[in-house]
Amino acid sequence: MRTQADKSKDNIRYPGASITGSGIFLGNFVEKTIHFVRHGEVKARSGIYLGTTDVELNDRGREQSAWLADRLSSLPVDRCFCSPLLRAQQTALNLAGNKGVEIEMHDALREIDFGRWEGRSFAEIEGDDPQKAADWCSNPLDFSFPEGNSVVEFMERLQRYLLWLKNVEGNHLLLVTHGGVIRILLTLLLQLDPDRQFMFEVARGSLSTVKIIDTTAVLTGLNYGMG
Repeated sequence: MRTQADKSKDNIRYPGASITGSGIFLGNFVEKTIHFVRHGEVKARSGIYLGTTDVELNDRGREQSAWLADRLSSLPVDRCFCSPLLRAQQTALNLAGNKGVEIEMHDALREIDFGRWEGRSFAEIEGDDPQKAADWCSNPLDFSFPEGNSVVEFMERLQRYLLWLKNVEGNHLLLVTHGGVIRILLTLLLQLDPDRQFMFEVARGSLSTVKIIDTTAVLTGLNYGMG
């Protein structure tokens, strides 16, 4: 399976954009179906924050991706866009291999960077840095992770990506990425306020689908997977 790793370093041209409370305007999106797949379970202890830390799928994660690829073998896919992180690539290999499409790596689909909180549980973070943990809980949309990304820049990155995505060739798009990325993209597509992203719990190894016709986006499936 060929990949396009050169595309992971942004030879994508984004139009300018800014976050607004009502989401993005979908005018002239034409008709597209976007399938979002979150990578399967990974080789890491449970309950920790994994953003840009590069870990591989565990046995169950490989089983989840194989199960999903088998169930979705008849699903039409014109393009497959993938986070360059290993857990997403391993998930995409099963899905794209069944479709005969190449995997196009896009750096914009990386998970948020939790900085020095990567690989730690909330209890550990709260124990070591209680004030920062409290700040995060009280104002999650205006928070910067220590030595990592701010939530605002993460959301702006994904809004720029979405505005680029609406002009790409192909009516059936597969995005293999991460839970935080999918939550933000669903919020933007459905034109919800940014704080409504926490309504979506995106399971590992699952498929969610949005159908778009001009200015209307409809969530037609959420968290289809083996569980």
